[in-house]
Amino acid sequence: MNRAAPLDIPRWEWRTFAPSLASLRAFLPGTPEVRCENAHEIRLLCPRSQHDVLVRNNVLRLKWRKQVGPEGLELWDSVIHSTFPLGTDVVHRLFEAWGIPVPRLLRPQYSESQFLQEVAPQCPGLCLIHLDICSEAFLIEGAGCHLIEFTTNQGTFACFGIEHEDPGLALQVIRQLGLQSRHNTSYSQGLKAALNISPQH
Repeated sequence: MNRAAPLDIPRWEWRTFAPSLASLRAFLPGTPEVRCENAHEIRLLCPRSQHDVLVRNNVLRLKWRKQVGPEGLELWDSVIHSTFPLGTDVVHRLFEAWGIPVPRLLRPQYSESQFLQEVAPQCPGLCLIHLDICSEAFLIEGAGCHLIEFTTNQGTFACFGIEHEDPGLALQVIRQLGLQSRHNTSYSQGLKAALNISPQH
């Protein structure tokens, strides 16, 4: 039976992408205390959807944008957070969220490899992107911040993100760092732009 993990509290998010970490570190006041993590993940990018879908540590997670708030902040909510094997009910929810037809399902449940090798390839335009990530997590004024370097077979790029349940606090940190002139770009938008994945209608 598929097990669903507790869902995260919706957070207001802001992030910006750049070719390298060096160009993003320039905004940070000194070197904050960090928690570093190296990991491998797979992002499932649907060109016609803005949802953020990833597979990591035997878990499939889908986050979607609930609201666009002040100064471009986005409120994101985790609506699927399920361990493999996935039941067909979870697969149906995922494809309904993407707004694309559910592919032919021949099993009552799918392991991670079965889902990635049997289900995802049936969907034209769906991109599976393997990412090696190096993530530095820290706090600024109580807001969660992440400085992340992504490595793919198409090269390396980076992003800096700010997240908090209070949009006012997130905006305060953005202004404190002098980032208000940079456009807020979600994970899915930033990855598609970096990897030249064009929207489909």
